[in-house]
This record gives sequence, C-alpha cells and structure tokens, in this order.
Amino acid sequence: MANNFRLNLLLGIGVIIASFVLFGLALYWLAKNVAADTQKVIENRATINKQTRSIAALAELKAVASQADAYRAKMQELLPSKDDLLDFPRWLEDRSKTYQLSLRFTFEGTTIMPQTNEPGAVVFTMDVSGPYDNLRRFFKELEMTSPRFLASVDKLDVTSLDNIKYRAIAEGRVFFR
Repeated sequence: MANNFRLNLLLGIGVIIASFVLFGLALYWLAKNVAADTQKVIENRATINKQTRSIAALAELKAVASQADAYRAKMQELLPSKDDLLDFPRWLEDRSKTYQLSLRFTFEGTTIMPQTNEPGAVVFTMDVSGPYDNLRRFFKELEMTSPRFLASVDKLDVTSLDNIKYRAIAEGRVFFR
C-alpha cells in the first residue's frame, strides 16, 4: 500500500509537472504567434496609412490639375514667341531713352530651346551708361515690370565713370515659348 501510495504520488506529481511543461510550451508558442501577428498588424497599418495619404494626395492633385492647366496656359500667354524677341532690342532702346541712358545691346546667339516644362531663352549682353538712379530704375523695369518680355539679368557689373555717370555691363536671358 505504501508502494502504491508512492507510485500514485509520483504519478500525480509527474502529471502536474507534465501539465505545467505542456502549458508553458503552449503559452510560449502562443506568445510567439501573437508577437508575429502583432508585427504583421503594425506593418499592415503602416501600409494602409501610406496608401491613404497617397490616395488623398492623388485626389488633391486631380482637383488642382485643371487649375494648373489654366495657369500653364496663362504663363504661356505671358511669354512671347521666339520671333517676337526681335522687338526686344527696340523695346530696350526705347526704355533706355526714357531713362536718359546710352545703350549697346547684342544677342549672343546662344539659344536654349523650350522644353516641356521650361521656357526657351536667348542670351544677351548690354552695355548701359548714365546716371546711377536711372540705371537702377532701368534694370528694375527690365526684370520686374516689363509688360512684354520676361528677362533675367544674370551678371551685372557697375562702375563709376565720374561722380554723375555710371556704366553697367550686363549679361542675361530673355525667355520665350
């Protein structure tokens, strides 16, 4: 009977230990799967958020695409054609006379042809002399308020000839469509 009791006790303890081991293994396996599934959920949520932002950006771009086309058309209207640039030297001459300046102007022959999203440009140089304030107003009008031409002065060198008269040598580009 004592042997039977001991055997039953050892068998009961073995069953309890085996149950704990099986429960521990099941818990480990379950935790491992939950961690892997949690990582997949996190990755999927990040993907969903990214796709949601992309869809929102696409919807916004589609909404403003018609406005962009209208702006592009207006910008094209602002730029003269390449043939209209033949009037640019005459316009500069008229403006220089208005500001009481002497002007020598030349197109340099370097032409950058228009691309899909960029206007074309022709490089020019000019030598202008006269009172400093008049030179300043002339270049400001050329770059900022010219109604017919879009021009950019890339290099400008101003030197004093005397206390009243200054000389400006400029290099720039005038744009066309």
